[in-house]
Amino acid sequence: MLWSLSRGIGYHPTAVWQLPARREAKLPPDDPFIAGFRDGSWIQERSPYVTDETWRFAPQKAWLAVPLSYRREVLGFVILHRPNHLVTLDWEAFDLLRAAGRQAASYLAEERSTKVLRESELLNEYSKRFAFVVHDINNLASQLGLVVSRKAIHR
Repeated sequence: MLWSLSRGIGYHPTAVWQLPARREAKLPPDDPFIAGFRDGSWIQERSPYVTDETWRFAPQKAWLAVPLSYRREVLGFVILHRPNHLVTLDWEAFDLLRAAGRQAASYLAEERSTKVLRESELLNEYSKRFAFVVHDINNLASQLGLVVSRKAIHR
């Protein structure tokens, strides 16, 4: 399950595969669960025996939460399903998951900046077209003003 950060909304699920998710679920950026990532450097593991209040939003089969951090900002996180067999994670596995999270975050950051750039280009194009239309309207208005002012002379 992929959770993404959106300005004004917080973290919310944006993609799901094989885990039940409530689309209306949200987490604020100051939630204790997000603070557990420690600026994106920690992966959180859910204990199968302890019910933890910080995982209240996640499905029962959730196991790991991998942060998607880019420049010390957590852009989102991925929740992984608990495997069917016993898996013991060591430091190498955590390093691999952390590297995968950073790589995915870089793609998300690139997508976000491309979207902002495209919106900026569209706004620039709109302003150029609007300026052209305003210029034409201004020319027509000045011509009509000239005709009205000359009406009194040529009556």
